Amino acid sequence: ALAWMTISFRRNVVGPFVNATRLIDGIARGNLSVHIPTDFARREIRAMFDAIRVLRINSIERRRLEVERAHLMQELSRMAETDPLTQLLNRRAFEDRAGAMCKSPQPKARLIALIMFDIDHFKRINDTYGHAVGDEALRTVAR
Repeated sequence: ALAWMTISFRRNVVGPFVNATRLIDGIARGNLSVHIPTDFARREIRAMFDAIRVLRINSIERRRLEVERAHLMQELSRMAETDPLTQLLNRRAFEDRAGAMCKSPQPKARLIALIMFDIDHFKRINDTYGHAVGDEALRTVAR
């Protein structure tokens, strides 16, 4: 009888805790494809595995949000450095990049050419033909 109780205790109590530990460790290490069993007679053991299932779901959502956040930060950085009309670097980003290029220790990186355009009478284009035409003129020069 004692041997049966020991085997039963190991199978019904110790075994699920060992399995739960393995699952939690796997989730903590990023293995979110672990199979979480559902067929437990004892309510407490079932509740523990339900909590592990919630932990797994939350970890999957956290990972998804981290990826989304990284994409949004990349897009935000691009938007902060780029003129929305011409898609060229804005002044701050241009100055940062030009400064970095000038300070580069590589000799070839220090050979810099700068071309500046001045659209003569641009205000007159906007005033005469409207801002849509002026915007198109800026986009054309930017290309």
